[in-house]
Amino acid sequence: MAGFWRKVLQVSGVATEVLGLHAVDSCPRLQVLILPGNPGSAQYYVPQMELLHQSLLGQADIMSITHAGHDSLIHHHEKSDKSLWSLSDQIQHTANFLRQYMLLPGRPPLAIAAHSIGAYIAVHAVHEVERDDGYLMGFHRPPGPPIVKVISMFPFFWLDKSQMRIRLLSFAAAHYEVMGLIAQVLSLLPQWVRLAIIRYFAKGNMDPEAADTTQRLLSRSSVRNYFYMAHTEFRDLDRPPPLELLRSLGRRHCVLGCPEDIWMTSDQYQDLVRQIPGLQTSWMKDVRHAYCTSQSQCMKVTETLVEILAQEPTIMTYLPRKEEVDSKQILSSETHALLKHGSAL
Repeated sequence: MAGFWRKVLQVSGVATEVLGLHAVDSCPRLQVLILPGNPGSAQYYVPQMELLHQSLLGQADIMSITHAGHDSLIHHHEKSDKSLWSLSDQIQHTANFLRQYMLLPGRPPLAIAAHSIGAYIAVHAVHEVERDDGYLMGFHRPPGPPIVKVISMFPFFWLDKSQMRIRLLSFAAAHYEVMGLIAQVLSLLPQWVRLAIIRYFAKGNMDPEAADTTQRLLSRSSVRNYFYMAHTEFRDLDRPPPLELLRSLGRRHCVLGCPEDIWMTSDQYQDLVRQIPGLQTSWMKDVRHAYCTSQSQCMKVTETLVEILAQEPTIMTYLPRKEEVDSKQILSSETHALLKHGSAL
């Protein structure tokens, strides 16, 4: 497998962490972008990126972008106008990244897998870049690659105020400056103490690697941004879901749901199914919302992603045939069969 890379790219003037895996040759057949939830660090999705790269036979470029202000290693001056990024800022940030780095002429088609609030961001960012109709910064450009799939993984599309945890988080998010100060204090503690606190609150639902990532992200600037973004999420999503945008994606859109999810409850999931006829969905009974903190959960979600991609004729066109690759790279025999015969489904 090609090696992981990490870059800090300028996205319309905002220093942005991007992680990626290149295709095994110089001609990728597909691009896949993973959009995080909140906290919006791409670091949480490294296991999924590795599994996805392997499952797609090394024929796709895999990338994940950290939300603006959510990387504790990138310093944004707290007294500047851009020290805090709202949900609408993150939508614009993602749209700019798509324009500048992924939807360029000559690049392969793009599939987006977006988690939690990242799904809301993805749907709006895709709408914005496609609404541009071939115009970038006022200049006409040759058409870029199509966005062939948007997979919303356990999305947060609208607020359910009946959830006690959401009400508590909304209160905490409104005090984002205080939360940043608390994080600053925690960052002064020994690493083993920070890890012990994180494991206590995770209640066994977080792998050691994810716990280590979490303790490294405990800086004042990043935590301020997690909670400030959440504050604007609770404000902006206290309204009906963006049904027109979701319908406009048509067959390109797929929604994954899971039990005991406060961000998209089973009732909300069923509402989407009723209100968007023909919506492609998958209910994953043995997965939780924060799947990205567990490698075993990542494996289950990634296998579902690949099976969804493999059923799309528009994507199958760009993926290799069985005889072109080593079959040992496939996650499962079922996925292998879909990759071989998916165009006929």
